Amino acid sequence: MAMRTSVKRSGLSADINVTPMADIMIVLLIIFMIAVPAMRTPPVPLPDARNARAHPEDPLVVVVTATGGVSVGTDAMPNLDALDAYVRARVDTSRGPVPIVVQADRDADYATVARVLEACRRAGVAEIGLATRPRVGG
Repeated sequence: MAMRTSVKRSGLSADINVTPMADIMIVLLIIFMIAVPAMRTPPVPLPDARNARAHPEDPLVVVVTATGGVSVGTDAMPNLDALDAYVRARVDTSRGPVPIVVQADRDADYATVARVLEACRRAGVAEIGLATRPRVGG
């Protein structure tokens, strides 16, 4: 007759429960999948283009709204002289060329966009691009 004697252990376990960590990682993944495209969306509707190319790495983004407002990043420019001074300061303090991408609203006045381009040229920028949306299916 075999007798079994066992020492009763407490309910503690040395195993790591990874289920809550996996749940948190899945939620973070979903949040980032939704948030990243929203962060890359330009603040104005861009015109379509058939032959769009990729923009350079880490450009200075100048936004022109339909009402004629101009901003660089989160800094609103009261006039084009302020834009000229801001861009000139960036060019002077940069070690290399400063590429600029102008995100102009598709309903913006072309004369305003042309004045923005001219202010960037006066500030010493050699590489300026106009942001567009690639045309889908055509």
